[in-house]
Amino acid sequence: MNNETVCYDQGFSCRVDSCNIRQTAPHWHDTDIEIVFVLEGKVFVHAVYDNFQLAAGDFVVINHEDIHTIHSEEDNVTFLIHMSLSDFEDSHPFIMFQDLMCESFNTNSSQTEYARILRKLFMKLILEWVKRDTRDANKLNALIEDSIKIMATRFDIAHYYNDRPIPDHQLQRYYRIMRSIALHYDEKITMEDIASEEYIGKNYISQFWKKMLGINFTDYLNSRRTEVAQKLMLTTSLNLQEISLKCGFSDSKYFYKYFKRWYGTTPSEHKKKYESLEKKTGHSAIPLEDSLISEKYSNLFVDYLVEDGAEFFPLTEIPPSSWRQKFEQKVLNSGRRIKREMMKENQRSIGLKEIFLPLFDRNVVHFSEGEPVFDWNFIGEVIHYSREMNYFICIEINYSERSHQDWQKILDRFTTFVLSLMGKECLSRFRFHVYFTDVHIDAESQELINFLCEKTDSRSLKVAVRYQ
Repeated sequence: MNNETVCYDQGFSCRVDSCNIRQTAPHWHDTDIEIVFVLEGKVFVHAVYDNFQLAAGDFVVINHEDIHTIHSEEDNVTFLIHMSLSDFEDSHPFIMFQDLMCESFNTNSSQTEYARILRKLFMKLILEWVKRDTRDANKLNALIEDSIKIMATRFDIAHYYNDRPIPDHQLQRYYRIMRSIALHYDEKITMEDIASEEYIGKNYISQFWKKMLGINFTDYLNSRRTEVAQKLMLTTSLNLQEISLKCGFSDSKYFYKYFKRWYGTTPSEHKKKYESLEKKTGHSAIPLEDSLISEKYSNLFVDYLVEDGAEFFPLTEIPPSSWRQKFEQKVLNSGRRIKREMMKENQRSIGLKEIFLPLFDRNVVHFSEGEPVFDWNFIGEVIHYSREMNYFICIEINYSERSHQDWQKILDRFTTFVLSLMGKECLSRFRFHVYFTDVHIDAESQELINFLCEKTDSRSLKVAVRYQ
């Protein structure tokens, strides 16, 4: 596994590579961020413990030191934009310690417009870069500086959580704490230590951290420790006990606990996965000539920049039109794991335990030749999400929308599938809410209720009348 060195042209803090990606070997960059910007096709990015699926117009920023791979199963036009963070420490003193959460999707309300601005800046940068011998160095460097400024001041993890302007004195304190974590993760760090460094009380600093990120300080610290542990595990011959101690874990059992929490697997399993990946894949990306990019896509770029036309990137610009699209965009494709942890912590604090979904409507289930056809992939993602977030899934069953026979087939197929493949524990995560349109419930309706009672715990069933 390589620490990939980026070769910059003299006088530039940026490099752009245009390619048709098949697979990149796992690698990282010590001081450079990598922006993956997709113009055509679909591309998958795996970085640390995050997975992203990028479509046309999407981009994601990979932090320096993050181990990542990129792959695609179809032809694509992808730009890999590298920027040297160390060149911007004078203007952004804490940039090497910031946790950038920058992607074109799943932004908060205050970041959405800045994501569009970043896309435009990246497109302008690409247009200027492919000119090759006639590049305007001043223009190119100005675009790089503008991009870095937006990422540093609008897309830190704290900006995502707060969704509001953060007073500068609070940001500076937050940045100092992030620097302490980056420099001393291998030591015992407590809230008392941080409070002492900031000359304030422990209770205040604890409240301050919660206000900035919404996630427990120890949980965040240990997430960063597991990232360092991953790199040591994949790039050195140290055993897991040595890695645990080197990363600041007082006991290897805590290392195992937090590693599995963030990566979803044990350290040993994770290492074997990457060893297998490295054996199977090398670097496979077809370079695209600058002249081809300039000739084929310059007009599209210019039209987009001038007209701000959504038609060029419909997958990223059109708002969701159904509950399923909204759920997939805002929840299942929520991007980084840390965002989901912040969401989980926030929802736990307000007592959120259930999520209502019309999981049996025509967005998920249709009939073919009299039999129900389920989108089991989507249902599987919903189940995985509910387990991760510790939610109960409340399925709305509007009885009047289908025939009695259809409902019986749907419920029979669904409960049989969940029980046979995932067991009783999984089925117990579902709550069935059956809605009738009249208080007079006939024999067929009663039969359906009895069927559900037999298949599930009666506590998982609620029956109500809804007047619409």
